Amino acid sequence: MVIKVVSMEKLVDDAVDFVNLHPEQLGFVLPVTKGIVERYFRPSSSYLLLSDNDIVGVFSYISGTEKTAPTGFLRFIIESTEYLEDLLKFVMRKAIVNEKLFIRTTIYGYEQKIINCLKNLGFKVAAEIPDMVSYDRQLYPMVILYLDLRQLLPSKDGSLLSVLAMPSNLIEPDTGADFPASSGTLGLGCRWL
Repeated sequence: MVIKVVSMEKLVDDAVDFVNLHPEQLGFVLPVTKGIVERYFRPSSSYLLLSDNDIVGVFSYISGTEKTAPTGFLRFIIESTEYLEDLLKFVMRKAIVNEKLFIRTTIYGYEQKIINCLKNLGFKVAAEIPDMVSYDRQLYPMVILYLDLRQLLPSKDGSLLSVLAMPSNLIEPDTGADFPASSGTLGLGCRWL
């Protein structure tokens, strides 16, 4: 099984079809229009998760510009929780390069399997708003979860504390030497090989 991430920009119609297979994850019970999908998943900052060329997830990662702790925001719809770890590896790489301290996401309480999987992957519950959504004649909370990335960011001396199990051919810790901007230097003490 080959997992890859592709931009949603040229595949918006395919993303709409996938979202309409799982509209409850977005908070809808009826099929949604292309306009609604584009409002929740802006094509310029959204991606498709593919497994052997089949869509298994749609997600959006937005690098926030808030004045508080730097936070990236994740929204996703996924076919199965088995793909969640692959999705998070991609998002965590982007968040670390963007120097974010946290990744935040919101899940409806009736998606307990997804919430438990996120907790197993290191997410913590930040807030739970009770009786926020009705589904199948029951009231469920809205659960806001976050992942703390501080232990993955460079220490003060510039060395990486973790590289998220990234393939060693993608990045390596910076040795502290000064590189001109055109040398492929990436932020956070990493550089492309």
